[in-house]
Amino acid sequence: MDVRCPRCQSEYELDEARVTDDGVTVKCSECQHVFRVKKKSLVMTLPVREDQAIASAPLPPTAGHREWRVRQPNGNTYLCRELTTLQKWIIEGKVTRDDEISLTGETWKRLGDIPELASFFQVVEDAAKGRAYEAIRASQVDLPAITPQVLANQGKGLTDTWKEPRFSVPPPPPAPSVPPPEPLKETIKGPAFSTPLPPEPKPLPRPPPPPEPIDEKELEKAVGGGGMKWAVLIFGGLLIGGGAGYYFGFYEPEQKAKAEAERVAKERAAAAAAEEARVKAEQEAARQKAEDEARQRALEAAQADAGADGGADAGVEVDAGVVVDAGVTVDAGVKAVASGGGPPPGKSYDYYLERGDALRDAEKPQAALNFYGKAADLKPDRVEPVVGRGFALFDMGQMLQAEASFEQALRINSKYGPAIMGMAEVQKAQGKKAKAIEYYQRYLDEHPTGSEANVAKNAIERLK
Repeated sequence: MDVRCPRCQSEYELDEARVTDDGVTVKCSECQHVFRVKKKSLVMTLPVREDQAIASAPLPPTAGHREWRVRQPNGNTYLCRELTTLQKWIIEGKVTRDDEISLTGETWKRLGDIPELASFFQVVEDAAKGRAYEAIRASQVDLPAITPQVLANQGKGLTDTWKEPRFSVPPPPPAPSVPPPEPLKETIKGPAFSTPLPPEPKPLPRPPPPPEPIDEKELEKAVGGGGMKWAVLIFGGLLIGGGAGYYFGFYEPEQKAKAEAERVAKERAAAAAAEEARVKAEQEAARQKAEDEARQRALEAAQADAGADGGADAGVEVDAGVVVDAGVTVDAGVKAVASGGGPPPGKSYDYYLERGDALRDAEKPQAALNFYGKAADLKPDRVEPVVGRGFALFDMGQMLQAEASFEQALRINSKYGPAIMGMAEVQKAQGKKAKAIEYYQRYLDEHPTGSEANVAKNAIERLK
């Protein structure tokens, strides 16, 4: 059984076996609101007083996981609840970068555009490249080396298979002619000529002698008896001392002051947030208490008025039609007519409508019909009393009369949300799933962000 908290609109799934005929008092796990749930086709929630909250049973916590939808280009759709399942599908190759994901089914995002999944797709692609490389290496065949001897053997074999007399192997091309070398001219004609001797090589220059090693003592004497070493040590000491003084004297205290200021600012922000939350909680509690007191006063006044009119179930007539209970008749239009003429002094349309709502909340639908009828007599063009009468008849189990009342309300205002939802609930109670889905979808089209939008969506999913 689906139950919805009337205060914070949190939805729960309650075991129907726990709900008795008289109802069960439960407490919302989110906002701690206490209300009563009864076993009906149309689930209703009623506020209770503080003294009744002792026996209330807490509702189970809302579901922490939601189903993600993965859509492929070919139209296939998968559902997953955890990120690990999606990662496993990526590794297995079940989904690719071009597939899309959505939580609500309205907006979709490509998997390849999600940075958190990029590493998994990279692993799959690297593995595919590795398998392709191994397949290429396995398909390669070692070929014998081509040498001149191999070419010669191939040519010889071809010649041997050429048996026809009219065919012959073409002769090899002639070798290019090389002109004979010219005779050397005699350049030396007489004994006076001889081959000249090569010039004598020039002596190489001697390398300079290696420098003599420098004595450290001589160097110290040259620079003034070790003064340079002491100057370096003193300068280094000044640098280290100055850095340490700056760190401990300025930098470290400044960082500590900044950290302390940040800590104080965080503490003040947390205290301000806690105070704001406390004030909001007190205001919400005061508002809820005022609403409960006003509802209780309206209920007591409605019960007193019903007793003063001589009972809620007697004296309520409707146009000729089907008998609902003792003294109550309903026709196809379900227009209640209160006996006794016009309204008593000081009792207006709002008065009768509020009394009808209070009696219906108190599970007295027959008594509520009387007040809804009087309100409809005062303002026949208003849709609220007609819808209230439809829900009262629905609570009494008179589905045909309730359907007729909701049809009358939709003729007055075709976009009135409670009338559309009432008609959908009546169709579902009669087993007409297609008509129920049609009216639930009609409510979503007219009121996509209405208070009953989630109820309509869940009902459509269950009926489908």
